[in-house]
Amino acid sequence: MAKNREVEGDILLGWADRKRPVPNQRKDEEGRVQMVQTPYWELQGLITAADLRYQVQHLGVPEPVYPDDWSAGVTGHVEKPFTFTLEDLKKLPTRTVRALTECAGNDTAYFEYNKDGGERPKAFDFDTKGTGLASGGEFTGVPLHLILEKAGIKPGAVSVRVQGFDQGAPQAAPGARKVPEMMNYDKALPIEKALDPDTILAWGLNGDYMMHIHGAPVRLVVPGWTGNWWIKWVDGIEVCDHVPWCYYQSEYYYRSESPDDPNREVIYQLGVKAEILEPRESESPLPRGEYAIRGLAWSGEGALARVEISTDGGETWNDAALGEPREKWLWNRFVYVWNADKPGKHVLMARAHDQAGRVQVAKTPWNHLMKNYDGIKPVEIEIS
Repeated sequence: MAKNREVEGDILLGWADRKRPVPNQRKDEEGRVQMVQTPYWELQGLITAADLRYQVQHLGVPEPVYPDDWSAGVTGHVEKPFTFTLEDLKKLPTRTVRALTECAGNDTAYFEYNKDGGERPKAFDFDTKGTGLASGGEFTGVPLHLILEKAGIKPGAVSVRVQGFDQGAPQAAPGARKVPEMMNYDKALPIEKALDPDTILAWGLNGDYMMHIHGAPVRLVVPGWTGNWWIKWVDGIEVCDHVPWCYYQSEYYYRSESPDDPNREVIYQLGVKAEILEPRESESPLPRGEYAIRGLAWSGEGALARVEISTDGGETWNDAALGEPREKWLWNRFVYVWNADKPGKHVLMARAHDQAGRVQVAKTPWNHLMKNYDGIKPVEIEIS
């Protein structure tokens, strides 16, 4: 099964001529990359190669800033506002964090499918809305709290607004009460998350200096939270004694049933989620035999507790084996051996549990902005 998918051409000099994973890229009129979708279903490790990482830009990619020319300031509700450079950051104790980044728009097509019915979204198809917006990475930088403590946080601080130097006219979201004509991308982290030692200002990715498209010279890393919190191209930090209005926080990334719904819930954490990568519907029908049901699972609340597999559409469940290492913020691989000895159609499902007690839902409740889909994604396999 895997051989047909992974091998292209003949066996040369004793080595398989393997297909190389290729990302899907969207470029602007000047040929600059604006969006990248990751074929994570083709990858074997937990860390996504830098040139395969997913990317989403809301305001366009800014012109690069040479690292020696970069600086950022800490202002607001602090005792000693100051400006620091990349070299200043490197004088502080570094921290490396391995974490999954997932866009809140990943798998958005499942919202429409569950609400309106019709054809189920095709897995591993870049034509499917929102597919491939997740990547694992190893980030190196400095905990944000070291910079904040150096500035001296005043009593009463409740949030930390981080701004990038990317600028543009934002997309008008349904239900937006106001839309700026021009803005810099920004988000206001609750003070508790800003002070978490794993929330870092990073300049390194996967053992190398970060590339411009990924947010260099310095980006914010917010493990466990959706990708829109991971501010790229950082150029300003403001400590606040209130929660400031930020367009992509107050008017865009939230949960509600309709644009007119007054009850808005800001989206922070990723859900708890498992996804089957093998076997694939495109390879069906398969002969009777033993198959490895393999996939990836993750949680925004920390470490996974277990992953369950159903081969009968959710009637019965059995535990899958979780791979190692089982890291707090990274995704995890799982496997379950399925004895497919009965011909006919079988609906495979994976269901994740995390150590916070959350269980993956069958279907994510409707959200009119279609953000943070974390429901079960069934796979239908026919055994001949």
